[in-house]
Amino acid sequence: SLLPNAGDSLPPARDSLITAQDSLITACDAFPTARDPDVETAEIWALIAKAEDGSIHPVAAALKGFAGSVPGARLRAADVTITEIHSVVGRGVHAEIAVSGAPPERLLVGSASWIREEQLGRGGGATPAPGCEAAWEEVDSMLDDALTVVCVARGGLDGGRLRLVAAVGLADRVRPEAAALVETLRLRWGVRVGMLTGDNRAVALAVAREVGIHEQDVHSELLPADKAAAIRGWQEEKGLGGQRTLVAMV
Repeated sequence: SLLPNAGDSLPPARDSLITAQDSLITACDAFPTARDPDVETAEIWALIAKAEDGSIHPVAAALKGFAGSVPGARLRAADVTITEIHSVVGRGVHAEIAVSGAPPERLLVGSASWIREEQLGRGGGATPAPGCEAAWEEVDSMLDDALTVVCVARGGLDGGRLRLVAAVGLADRVRPEAAALVETLRLRWGVRVGMLTGDNRAVALAVAREVGIHEQDVHSELLPADKAAAIRGWQEEKGLGGQRTLVAMV
């Protein structure tokens, strides 16, 4: 890691910026879901666990950990067959699945914004499945509460409407040493600290406040290409003496 220990003493690095993202987070905690009442809880968590299998991202780890505690989820996972799966960078996972011999269908597990876009893009409107009309309102409520929200949607392979069947709220647990490290960088080294993250604005600002990063240096809801563009923008900024800003990313 490029981050120092909180007690390190090094010469000031003027006109420098260090940007951090997942390095500030040690884990996520999963909360109960808003879900389609027509779909069993065990089946929802079996689908999530199957989709996230193999991922080491903190969000995936939290989801799989919670799934393991849901009664019947592991047994139900044996009924789920994934025939095709791929990651959508910065968005989530798209898979083709079959459950208990039923016809194949699409499964999307990912960010709330992505699921909304997928529904709208197919002309179906961002409408929850019948019996779960309040689901998107619950999603928005979780977002307002500074939770990272992972949504689960299903739909036929024929391009039919995607159904929002579940949404999971996750809370980031910030590394215990993060605030001290940010303070060391800012006050002892004279380094400006920024944040680049794919999380929603409320989540990003909550973490930034906890670790001491200024709001104007927080960039949220970014895809990888957006993060690269933000870094290039910082590099073009001129500091004292007209020199370009040195940017380090951790």
